[in-house]
Amino acid sequence: MPTDARLEAFLADGPEVFASVQQAQSFWKPDPFDVESINVPARRAFERLVKRATRSPDSGKLFLLKGESGSGKTHLVRAFRHGVHSRKQGYVGYLPMTVDAANYDRYILSNLIDTLDRTYDVTVDEDDTGLTRLSNALMKYCKSAFEPLIHDEGILEEHELHDMIRSLADELHENPLFRHVDVQLLRALIYLQRREAKYHHRVLQWLRCEDMVPADRQVLGDIVPRTADNDPMRMLTHLGRLMGAMEQALVLCVDQVEDISDFEKNPGMEPSFRRAINSLVAFAGNLPTAVIVVCCLSDFWTAMRKQLTQAMLDRIEYDPAPVTLDHLLTEQTAQDMVAQRMRVLLSHHGLEVDPADPTYPIPRSELERFSGLRVRDALNACRRFQEQACLDGKLPRQLTLPGEDKKKKDGEDLKLAQQATMDQRWTDFRAKFNGTVPEEDAEIVSLLAWAIEAGGEELGAADQFKVKSRTEASIDVSLPTSAQGLFVALCNRSPRGGGLGRQMAEALRSAARKLPVILRTAEFPGNPNGLVAEQVGVLLRRGGRRAVVSNSDLREVVALQSFRKEHPETAFREWSRSARPLTRLKVISDVLALEKLPPAPPPARDTP
Repeated sequence: MPTDARLEAFLADGPEVFASVQQAQSFWKPDPFDVESINVPARRAFERLVKRATRSPDSGKLFLLKGESGSGKTHLVRAFRHGVHSRKQGYVGYLPMTVDAANYDRYILSNLIDTLDRTYDVTVDEDDTGLTRLSNALMKYCKSAFEPLIHDEGILEEHELHDMIRSLADELHENPLFRHVDVQLLRALIYLQRREAKYHHRVLQWLRCEDMVPADRQVLGDIVPRTADNDPMRMLTHLGRLMGAMEQALVLCVDQVEDISDFEKNPGMEPSFRRAINSLVAFAGNLPTAVIVVCCLSDFWTAMRKQLTQAMLDRIEYDPAPVTLDHLLTEQTAQDMVAQRMRVLLSHHGLEVDPADPTYPIPRSELERFSGLRVRDALNACRRFQEQACLDGKLPRQLTLPGEDKKKKDGEDLKLAQQATMDQRWTDFRAKFNGTVPEEDAEIVSLLAWAIEAGGEELGAADQFKVKSRTEASIDVSLPTSAQGLFVALCNRSPRGGGLGRQMAEALRSAARKLPVILRTAEFPGNPNGLVAEQVGVLLRRGGRRAVVSNSDLREVVALQSFRKEHPETAFREWSRSARPLTRLKVISDVLALEKLPPAPPPARDTP
């Protein structure tokens, strides 16, 4: 048996640190495995574009990142988001490419709103989403004496609220900074100050340019929805103008372009690709503070650029010039990559790497052989090395590199190809899916109960998490590692008149000996002196936790339920255990504490 603590940690169950495929569901949080020494030219070019967008913008920019499959494009754009958000330079949206979006403007807008509805920066102790941060920043320009009443927990009649918000929006619109921003957008964002589910849900509907029934319009003071074909691009432009007025960039990362490179299987791909590029070029032309990053397989771009006009190519290939990612490691970047992943693995066990041998127990001498390998191939070699070590209870004699075990490599390549196919099917399915997101508490809790149990299947055991309904708005969750279990309650009442505070207090009493988890579909009120803050304090002292159920997470779960029905159970199960579309969602991860975040990468710094 090993006696070295680092070796024991390497052989024990712990976080998966050598996964070679990056999942889009993790885009919202910092990448603990990021290595700044990899793809330095691309990082520097992106940072220059963002600085220019926030300081002296002239026109929006399209930044083309070309690279081989497995060169780390998704890792890189995840690092881009962390850099922009940690430096408070703007807002980063993410969308995977698909051939099945009938209206690309609407597809871009929907994905941007989904991204903005997620926590802006999980490395700070705040629940604020990107939209809430934008709303808060807007309100700092409001000088009206009535502004504090908008988010006051006291009683305010609905008609008074609507009149007050109209007045505040008109006042803001008179500010030269916001004169070119749609006043109705200002109105919608002010409603987010209420931090109530009924307003939050309708604001998202309006921002997505979805139609709204009269009752939903009334919730936002009879606001008129934007449903014309050109309204999604108009909404994108006005969101960007608002951000730009406050010296914030709007960054869009378009990823997974290589996943649609099969011409024969996707005959509609060429016109679809042109429509996508048309939309992105038009958006960049409308908004000087836009930075649009397009990640593309090198061979795919070579084939598809022939389908674009010269004017489009000039915008994409000359200002700025594309950057080709380093798809092969050097000995030094290989060591940096493995050392960072070992740092994360060991920190999970309360240990630190040895500065003199930071890759141990992976031998540094073996890493010399990684020079010239793709990032993905090197990670797969490390993963196989660790898996074999866990099976044998000791370290293998050496790492097996690609090609040295052809039978195993062929099997892995087939598995990766099947996973990539399912990944793209899931992306295309979401692009077309128009399912209804539940609003009633009972329906939301029922959906989350399904997601928690299905999440157990993703982690390898059908009965990993057993869920039992307690009330319409609460469930008990049995955990395999704890006899205590969880009491999960959805507390969506309005904070006005103390309603939310009393609901939280009742939930805490009902939890009894179980660990309480309190959920809400809008952010918790920020008043530090209110009844809600008092109950949050009680919750934390009992070791409980709170989480926000974002609309985007609910949309993912609803879509996944339908997607699962369309595929054989075995194929779906294999894909879900690899992709983990549920357990990577923030709300599921927060409820089950699946991921006690390892130390985040150091705050992003400006590259000289």
